[in-house]
Amino acid sequence: MKLLIMTKHYILITSFIGLIACFNQAYAGDGVRVIAHADQELPMLSKQEIVNLFMGGASQFNLSPLELPPGNEHRAIFNTMVVGLTEARIQSYWAQMRFSGRMRPPMMLDDESDVLAYVRQNSGTIAYVSSAAELPENVQVIFEIHLSN
Repeated sequence: MKLLIMTKHYILITSFIGLIACFNQAYAGDGVRVIAHADQELPMLSKQEIVNLFMGGASQFNLSPLELPPGNEHRAIFNTMVVGLTEARIQSYWAQMRFSGRMRPPMMLDDESDVLAYVRQNSGTIAYVSSAAELPENVQVIFEIHLSN
């Protein structure tokens, strides 16, 4: 019986290590860029300025953020590496803000191609996309973060 339990633990641990290795390999060299419509010549923004814009904090820039849906890999990277919160914590934060009537979350679009098209066509918008995304005209990069191995 003891051997069976130890074998199950061993399988769980090795499976977990394998998942971590796959996760690291899938995101190796990837990252996200925060982009904006190019009508305003914006400087590169700091991480804190980006967090403020996407989380409803005070900002000197009048920009409307867009986001990708939960479950999107680049949303996960943005939330953890830039905002510094898990998806659950961000959902909880926005639920509290909506309930209290203080703020609304960023507008959500279905995929990266929709985000790129929306930013290209709408002045005053910002969004995050994959660092590998091909950027259309009228779009500028205002923040970038890369994952390292």
